[in-house]
Amino acid sequence: MKESSREKITTEGISSRLKWARKQLGLKTQAELAAKIGVKKGPISLVEAGIRHPSEAFLYTLEEKTGISRTWLLTGEGEWKAKIPWGVAESPPAYGPSVSAVMKEFAEFLAVWMRIDEERRRQALEYLRFLAEQEKGGGEPRH
Repeated sequence: MKESSREKITTEGISSRLKWARKQLGLKTQAELAAKIGVKKGPISLVEAGIRHPSEAFLYTLEEKTGISRTWLLTGEGEWKAKIPWGVAESPPAYGPSVSAVMKEFAEFLAVWMRIDEERRRQALEYLRFLAEQEKGGGEPRH
């Protein structure tokens, strides 16, 4: 499925590309896609219906688990299958957490970060730096 590069990022374009790609993967239903990528069916339904744009976490999970290119899904440009360093049927190499896990943690971190005041952010950042130094075998936090 090739679409014009002039097409803007629209819910309609994303919707049609997601439906098309799902069918190319041999997944007949949204529930099958949801099971494959480990999410609830609701977000897929909303994206395929053109009601909302996919979240960053959804895009990363989709690309990681199916190989559907996030750039292609959003814009229609490039190849529909992403070039990922491991087979889609395989798990990512065991060198750390998956991209989707990191994105979920980051989204949660950012949501909490936005709810705290500037002084608490400064304290939290100082503590994170301390933890990072401990991981490297460093010393006590700076005061």
